[in-house]
Amino acid sequence: MNQVLEYIYNHPKQTKRIIGITDKQLIKLIENAQKIEENIHTSDDAPQRTARSPAQKKD
Repeated sequence: MNQVLEYIYNHPKQTKRIIGITDKQLIKLIENAQKIEENIHTSDDAPQRTARSPAQKKD
């Protein structure tokens, strides 16, 4: 853990002073980032679908 995160973890009430958002906002930000990362990894495992242009469509 880097020094800033360690300090915030040990002193959550100082979060606003250090990074400009509250500890609750930081937790929500981290949760959202984790959801986005999970979605990216999940979509990497899904089969890729490619759209065909009108010229490529079979009649």
